[in-house]
Amino acid sequence: HKEMAAGMPGKAEAVDRTIEVTMRETDDGEMIFEPAEFDIKKGETIRFGVTNKGEIEHEFVIDTMEGNAEHKDAMAKMDMEH
Repeated sequence: HKEMAAGMPGKAEAVDRTIEVTMRETDDGEMIFEPAEFDIKKGETIRFGVTNKGEIEHEFVIDTMEGNAEHKDAMAKMDMEH
């Protein structure tokens, strides 16, 4: 696997910590993630435990702000709102 702007795939035996992420939506349909932010230090290996507690399908995408914006635009073109 090559290194990406937001990191690279890690090795399970090298995990420093796990961050539990819950995905759901508000009553008006806005997708939210809890926690909304992560504090990760360069070189840290993180395992994400991701749970969807919402009523609709969610994605968990890790990228730069620019990469996430591009992904959002691509999904909007396919009628998948983010």
